[in-house]
Amino acid sequence: MTLQPGQQDNWHRHHGETVYFEQGGRVEITTQTGEVLALEIADGYVMWHDQWQHQVTNTGDTVLTALIVEQKQLKAKTKS
Repeated sequence: MTLQPGQQDNWHRHHGETVYFEQGGRVEITTQTGEVLALEIADGYVMWHDQWQHQVTNTGDTVLTALIVEQKQLKAKTKS
């Protein structure tokens, strides 16, 4: 993920994710409940999250870059 200053991503959902912030900065994360988390994220910071729906806004003045590893939801096997 790369967010320029002032840029935000679209609302989206993860089933579980680990995020490595290659270049951190100031962000606001809005959750599905309307809660807004204002965070100062350090370069190299790693976070893990259970399933959630959210939107991220870069409120800082630097480019934010992160690598996201997401747990995919497994589909149930059907019997033939």
